[in-house]
Amino acid sequence: MPSWTVRPSLVVEWFWALLVRPPEDDFPARRALYAGAPGLVERIQSFWDDDGREFIELVVLAKRAGCLWGVEPQPILDGLRSVVATGVGSETFDSEEPPIAEIMRQRLRRLQQDPETAIAWLTLMEEVATAFASQWEAEGRVAVELAVRAQSPVAARSNGWPDLVRDPACNWGTLVPDLGQRTLAAGGEVVLIPSWLARKSFLLSFGDLVLIGCGTGEVSLPSDATRAAARRLKALADPTRLAVVEQLAVRPRAVGELARDLQMAQPTISNHVRLLREAGVIRDGVRPHQRQLQVDADGVSELLEELRTLIFGVAT
Repeated sequence: MPSWTVRPSLVVEWFWALLVRPPEDDFPARRALYAGAPGLVERIQSFWDDDGREFIELVVLAKRAGCLWGVEPQPILDGLRSVVATGVGSETFDSEEPPIAEIMRQRLRRLQQDPETAIAWLTLMEEVATAFASQWEAEGRVAVELAVRAQSPVAARSNGWPDLVRDPACNWGTLVPDLGQRTLAAGGEVVLIPSWLARKSFLLSFGDLVLIGCGTGEVSLPSDATRAAARRLKALADPTRLAVVEQLAVRPRAVGELARDLQMAQPTISNHVRLLREAGVIRDGVRPHQRQLQVDADGVSELLEELRTLIFGVAT
């Protein structure tokens, strides 16, 4: 059974902030980010002399340092400083094409073997963190926290992958389920990371960790689980159907009895009963040879718990 969580990550925001090579440097939010940091975009673009466009090594090193899920810049920078010279580790870069994976390994080796490169890299990260700080506190942090809160209840009760995985625009096919199942089987994690600065979805896999990144706006849309809960709640948002539940809460009844007690035609009551049964609110009674209906206490409790987690973000 799939199991995934939702977490915030300032490191992932920096990852997007570092993606300034064309066409990403035309992204308005990113242009505004560097408006007060003359020359920083050029320093980012020229730092590595390889064909890698993304600073994936930042995510790798933050993971090693245990600060990937941090939302405060200084502990992240301190963590990066402690591991920047650790070199190539056990990361498999499963989500990357072999040439890109090799570029990442070469970068990690250079950071390990060349102290000047390591210092320059850390300085660049500090500059990006400084440039991003005001926007993060003013807008980004709140947007990410809201997105995490919105999606966490979905992850808590889901037995499938995030809805984003099925988005045709991502063109991931079975890649996420395949990597995810392998990672979970080995005791690893699959984490959805909403990002305020993200321009598109992304996927990173390091063997024991699969990261699914998306913009904060993508997780604020109703998920499949939310829509399903809405359909079930809609079944109760009708005076007649709620009256049926009230009658059955007193004692089990047959459809004919309900029609008589509510003074309605039996086909009409049968239709209401069908919708309530589909919503998991009522069920057939257990007495043999008697087609009586009763309230499904477990189904009602489940629906109330879904509503609680949707509103408050946690189950009781």
